[in-house]
Amino acid sequence: MISKKHIERFWSRVTKTETCWIWNGGSRGGYGYMCIQSLGGKIATHRIAYQITKGGLKKLKYNTKFNAERILVLHKCDNRICVNPDHLFLGTAKDNSLDMAAKGRGTAGRYTKHCPKGHEKTDSNIIYKGTNRICRACSLVSGRSFYNRNKDKINARRKVKRDLDKEIKDERK
Repeated sequence: MISKKHIERFWSRVTKTETCWIWNGGSRGGYGYMCIQSLGGKIATHRIAYQITKGGLKKLKYNTKFNAERILVLHKCDNRICVNPDHLFLGTAKDNSLDMAAKGRGTAGRYTKHCPKGHEKTDSNIIYKGTNRICRACSLVSGRSFYNRNKDKINARRKVKRDLDKEIKDERK
């Protein structure tokens, strides 16, 4: 499927570190890509790495139209340019979404049980802002810190408003 020439070219652009093997060639959308015209053009490097080391992919380049049953090559490490075969596994789009939610990434992070600071997201401890669920404890801390940073401006505006309200009240008498 992949010629020896392409395999050699592929590995020449990989830097192996203690954990991830980093692709140093072209990239698009944070993912590494390599052009192999005989296989259809630009191909994601993590798919190439998986096919070279483990095999099992029917198509190296897949149609970009969404297909729930399409087999994807997923990253355990969440590093998009990693091509370490130990960090790659096969799954569907659903598996990818579940993996993302379990790790608290992306919009799926809205449905996690704890906020980034570790507070539990229960019905009594969340505030709904649009489609986001925000931790009440973090929101209070954020509000207090905003007030402490800007209290002089806030109090000056309040004083101006009180004075204007008093003037209006006096004019009505």
